[in-house]
Amino acid sequence: MKMQKPARRRKKAPREYQKHGLYAARRALMEYGSRAIDGRSTVGRELAAWRRSYITDLGGDDAIGTAQRTLVERASMTHMLICSIDAWIAAQPTIVSRRKRALYPIILQRQSLLDSLARLLSMLGLERKPKPIQSLQEYLSSKENQG
Repeated sequence: MKMQKPARRRKKAPREYQKHGLYAARRALMEYGSRAIDGRSTVGRELAAWRRSYITDLGGDDAIGTAQRTLVERASMTHMLICSIDAWIAAQPTIVSRRKRALYPIILQRQSLLDSLARLLSMLGLERKPKPIQSLQEYLSSKENQG
C-alpha cells in the first residue's frame, strides 16, 4: 500500500509591513548622538541649522553653558525625529489602521516626542534672549588692544 502525501496548502502571501524607521533612528541617535547623521546630508544640515537657531535664541554660543548645550543637542535631535515622523505620516493614505480601527501607534509615539520636546524647551526657556552687548568703553578698549 502506497502512502499518500498530504495535500499542499497554498502559502499566503506575506503581509506587507510599513516601516517608519523611528526605532532605528532613535537607537542610532541615542548611541552616537548627532555624529550618527552625516553633516553633508540634508538631514545633517537641517539638524545643524536647528541647533544654531536654538543657540542663537538663547543668546549665542558664549551665553550658554554645558548643560544648556546638552539640552539643545537633545532638543534638536527630538525635533528631527518629529519631523521625520511627520513626513512618514503625511505619506500615508490614512492614519487609522483598518484591521484594528485605531490610530497607528506611531501617532502616540509622536505625541510623546512632542511632550518631550516641550519639556526640553521649557527647561531651556521659551523666551528669546538677546546677545550680551558690550558697552562703548569695552568695545573701544578691545579695538585698542587689537590694533
